[in-house]
Amino acid sequence: MFVGKDIATFNKVLANCIYNSSGAKLQSPKGLGKSKVHVPLVKVTYSSAIFGFIDDMTLQIKYDFEQKGYFTIYAHSELRVGKGDLGMNIAHNEDILVCLDDSKDLSHSNEICNEN
Repeated sequence: MFVGKDIATFNKVLANCIYNSSGAKLQSPKGLGKSKVHVPLVKVTYSSAIFGFIDDMTLQIKYDFEQKGYFTIYAHSELRVGKGDLGMNIAHNEDILVCLDDSKDLSHSNEICNEN
């Protein structure tokens, strides 16, 4: 669970975490970092550095409308091709969640997101 000032700030921080994650590309929704509304589903792809294989990540975001500022995130990653990923999908999930955890006090984020 993450605590933030508001939905717009959370979206901006999440978009920055995705942008700064190596090999990640935000697929939907476009304009996440500028969105001021709750976005329940975020789709990201990762391209492997060596072979260029694509992995998919889905982030399901639940915003607690009763306790404003509380977000719960469920992360799921999977391979598109092959049988193993050498632990990369778990690493992708951890990368995003650690970034968000490092930004727990999301109220300080005033940066403009540089989305890809």
